[in-house]
Order: sequence, then C-alpha cells, then structure tokens
Amino acid sequence: MDDTKITRLFFARSEEALRQTDAKYGSLFRRIALNISGSAEDAEEIRNDVLMRLWNSIPPALPDSLKAYACRIARNLAVNRLESENAKKRGGEYVKLSEEWLTMFPSDGDFDDAVVLKDIFEHFLDTLDSASRNIFVRRYWFAEPIKNIAVVYG
Repeated sequence: MDDTKITRLFFARSEEALRQTDAKYGSLFRRIALNISGSAEDAEEIRNDVLMRLWNSIPPALPDSLKAYACRIARNLAVNRLESENAKKRGGEYVKLSEEWLTMFPSDGDFDDAVVLKDIFEHFLDTLDSASRNIFVRRYWFAEPIKNIAVVYG
C-alpha cells in the first residue's frame, strides 16, 4: 500500500494504518533503533513507540513523506533513549558516531546555530555524487555501521 493511502487510514482513525505502516516500515524502524541503541530489545520497543507516535500525531500532522516523518521519529526516540540510559555504558553505533561528530566540528560554539548547520549540510550534500550522498546519509542519519555500508558499496 502506498504512503498516501496509509496516511488516509490514519486520518480515518483506522487501525489498519498501523498494520500497514508496520508491514512496510517496521523493520526499517527497528534497524534505525538498533544501529543507534545497540539493543535489540530497545529497537523493538522503539518500533512500537514509533507506531504509537504516528497514531497520536497523524492527524493533525500531514507529513509530505510518511517514511521520512516516521524515520525521524524512530531516530529521535532511539537517540533520546540512548542518552537517557547513559550511552557510554550501553555502547552501540551511535556512541561511535557521536565521537566522530565531535572530531568534525570545533568546540568553540560557532556551529550551535541549527540554521547554519542545515545550510552547511545542504551545500555539502549538493557537492556529492549520488553514491557518496547515500553513504553519508546511511552513516550519519541512519547510524548504519561502516561494515554494512562497505558491503553494499564495495
């Protein structure tokens, strides 16, 4: 079922929206959460939490892309859970990713403004070819392990 039909089901308050979303994207939500948290148990809970958040936010929200909207929810839930459970003790790919980010940006506060970061990333991503852009997004948005990306892109 396409995302427009699923979104209509949310607006109709049909529980079928949850079943269709889970069937289409549930494994993606789990993979995002697992990449960040390092915990299969947390990943499954986050998948369920994403579905609940979607149910509670659509309507009134009408996302342009159900997939992007739901993935952002999954990522935010996983990051919040990891931070609340003390990332250094739990491990996971997100801890490594955080350390990578810290080496990329100066610590003098120049990059605190989200608008500046957004502009920098948009410009940077525009300079990349499609494969490089996909690698970057898989690593830094979906927190996919380098080994997995290497297998896909050789």
